[in-house]
Amino acid sequence: MMDLRIKKDLAGIILKLSYPIMAGMVSRTLLSFMDILMVGRLGAVAIASVGLGSTTVWVVIYIFFSFVTGTQIMTLW
Repeated sequence: MMDLRIKKDLAGIILKLSYPIMAGMVSRTLLSFMDILMVGRLGAVAIASVGLGSTTVWVVIYIFFSFVTGTQIMTLW
């Protein structure tokens, strides 16, 4: 029974630590959505450009985010 409580406590701690990351991802998604809404009146080429730009930004962000995560893991280990 004690093992289940430890796992539950650990899950709660992980969830609390992940809230800022989740909020950042939601805000980035909303920003991309708003970009498409603003450019939506300009036509298909403009929407495609925003989509391509957003995808490129996501790739760059995730590359650097993976370096940050790896560095934190190596530092804490």
